[in-house]
Amino acid sequence: MKFQDLLNILLLRSLSLIPTKSRGYTIKGFTIYFPPEDVEELEWIYHTIPIILQRPWPLKDLLVRWPPKFPLFMADARHPLVTEHYLRLNSHKDITTALCTLDSSDPSRQSLERHLSSRGIRFPPHQEVFSTLRITNKYPEVNRPGPGWQSAIDRINEILNCPATLANLQSLEVDIDSVNSEQTATTTIESSAGVSAEVAVVSVLLAQLLPLAPNLEKLSLQVQCSSTQFFERDFELMGVRFDRIRHLRLGPFSEYMVRFAPNLEILESGEYYACQYGSVLPGDPGVWLLEAVEALPAGMRNNITTLSFRPWGSLTTGHVKDIINAMPNLSELSLDGELEGSKSWYFYKPGMEKVLQSYLRLISHLPNLQTLKLPVAYSLGLGFDGGPWCGNAYDGPAGRETGRMVSQQRAETAELAAKFALQEMPYLSRLSVGGDETSSINHTMSYSGRMGGTIEAAKVPEVRWPWTGRMKEWTFEEWPMHKPGEW
Repeated sequence: MKFQDLLNILLLRSLSLIPTKSRGYTIKGFTIYFPPEDVEELEWIYHTIPIILQRPWPLKDLLVRWPPKFPLFMADARHPLVTEHYLRLNSHKDITTALCTLDSSDPSRQSLERHLSSRGIRFPPHQEVFSTLRITNKYPEVNRPGPGWQSAIDRINEILNCPATLANLQSLEVDIDSVNSEQTATTTIESSAGVSAEVAVVSVLLAQLLPLAPNLEKLSLQVQCSSTQFFERDFELMGVRFDRIRHLRLGPFSEYMVRFAPNLEILESGEYYACQYGSVLPGDPGVWLLEAVEALPAGMRNNITTLSFRPWGSLTTGHVKDIINAMPNLSELSLDGELEGSKSWYFYKPGMEKVLQSYLRLISHLPNLQTLKLPVAYSLGLGFDGGPWCGNAYDGPAGRETGRMVSQQRAETAELAAKFALQEMPYLSRLSVGGDETSSINHTMSYSGRMGGTIEAAKVPEVRWPWTGRMKEWTFEEWPMHKPGEW
């Protein structure tokens, strides 16, 4: 059935549309799935339905003008004011002025506040609405026809014309995974000829935007590898400095950004999807990031207290040594990637921990470390391979049982890794393995890190996990009982 045919039927019968977790919608007990070509046939289906269908709506309410009257960057932020009250906002006269003005006495703003208040809706402070924004085409709910760069241009211009946003913006994500129509997929800066002029427009606009946001503290910059050179060039030419930024999350080839943030405290390796078009990178973006930090003055390097590090391939002891040299004052370290030299057998054998221990001994040379986040359990070479990698293995009642078994093995491997970590660093206050974090670390003795190059006390603390003393119950929380009709 074509989507338009379904639309006509629903209009005639005044049925309600209820979203499911997939690209389907349930209508009086029946789930309808739309082929991608039908979904893309109507521009608003890509954006309007995911935003306004948080609960059942009469379909006639979906027939609103698209695009909305308010700036699209507000919809992308998915604040409850928009997701829950989209229709009321869209029906308000001069909604952009009402939302963007800093003047609380502005007639359009007062009118909107009265309109919402009369229906028991709180008008939130600007800081709550605009503190976190994203400019992205990565997620399906914010995809729009046309190149991602043009969408970014439109969104940045909207933000530049919204004083309330500039004044209250604290965290900005720029995440454009787009190869322009006239550009072939490339992985090196040298081969970026043919990048459209739109990329340069985005870089200039962003260089204008960032200094105008006085409260901006976190920036995530992940753009096409072959395009990021334009951002570096324009930031240099315009003399941009981000004195207030404390937190950077950077994709490949964007490591130059550390030079523009003199008060940087938190540094993250971003995703590498923007460079994964079947070609091989001419190096390791993780190494490039560490080299960029090492080139900074000592004062800037010593200010960095939190690092989330992801290499292109395996995690090596060389990476860890470079981390220690570049950022000696880290209090929190998060690592990703399979340990080089580790082997994933199907069970643990004594001696397998030697590879992990070699990494932990190096990490213990960070004198201020309090929080350590190790890679996922199957990357540590402790006899756990992650379980079946085919999703079908977890289908049905037997599949749920398989899932519980794998979860228990993962938990037991996390406990083993934590044991070795605390043998080297018993003073840690937080520890996690993959996404599994300790509930508590009980220090029965007083630890204050290292003194004179030796650990002050050698007794390993008592560790509790979410599954401690209740492993079976926890595995059933991870993998509930199978119900008829479920996969």
